[in-house]
Amino acid sequence: MISIGEFALSTGLSVKALRFYDERGLLVPAEVDPHTGYRRYGAAQLRTAVVVRILRTAGMSVEDVKTALQEPDRLADLLQGHAAELERRRDLEDRAMRRAHGLLSGGGMLDDGPSASADAVRFRTAERAGWVAVVDRLHLDADELSDVVETMDAAERHLERLAQALRQAGVRVTGGFWAGLEQVPGSPAVVEQRLALPVDGELPEGFAVPGLRIASGVLPRREEAYVVMTMTDDEPDLLVDAPGGPLPPEEMIVLSEVLEERGLDRSEVRQRGLGRIGDAGDGVTEGEDVYAMEAAVTVRVLD
Repeated sequence: MISIGEFALSTGLSVKALRFYDERGLLVPAEVDPHTGYRRYGAAQLRTAVVVRILRTAGMSVEDVKTALQEPDRLADLLQGHAAELERRRDLEDRAMRRAHGLLSGGGMLDDGPSASADAVRFRTAERAGWVAVVDRLHLDADELSDVVETMDAAERHLERLAQALRQAGVRVTGGFWAGLEQVPGSPAVVEQRLALPVDGELPEGFAVPGLRIASGVLPRREEAYVVMTMTDDEPDLLVDAPGGPLPPEEMIVLSEVLEERGLDRSEVRQRGLGRIGDAGDGVTEGEDVYAMEAAVTVRVLD
């Protein structure tokens, strides 16, 4: 039998790594002294340890390495899947590097064009408008970003149910929905997502949608600061698969900067889609479409 120290020297795996692989069931010692807890390994495990080192150095996860050891016939499929994931990561890193070089050359954060400037922020007067919304809470400290994404996807399905309930109640929806996020007081890592439909008229008394949290209110006549963001269907170029999700539109950052510089209150930011606006034109591949979104903030109530 080989002591853990000798096994570490022979395989290049640290003692700490060997203990970790033991805990994960990846490389379990052939023998553990019941009194001292010392681990000892068999000579046949040297080959297993080398395989573990090779696959881990290639970047394969502990769970996939464990599967490969337990089910050798799956190794080819695991390697193929891992190679595809490595290719995706390399592509992401290459795109991020191109963006980084673009910043150094004075380009924008998200594309090869110029950076958005304060001129992108416009001001307008908006009239009073009633709204009804479905509200969901997003826990931004969730272990997995996918948990947040699932909640956001579910909210869109909830919005469809809300629209149907409004039609059945005879309430007229006057336009497309807008989305807003609002900090939950006392909970820094929790925000409320509000998907709101503009409506004309009062809600019937006791209006509700089973299983959903519904809110309603009125946007007063107001002065708004707003930006319009355009994007093509070339989603990978926007780093949508980057850790943490897509990068924020630069216009949104400029909007926050302008409001802060002018000492204006940054209340709930309302975003809404403006739809397809035709061919992209200069700087965009022929045949692509351009889509527009708007983000607006109330900076002053007028009545």
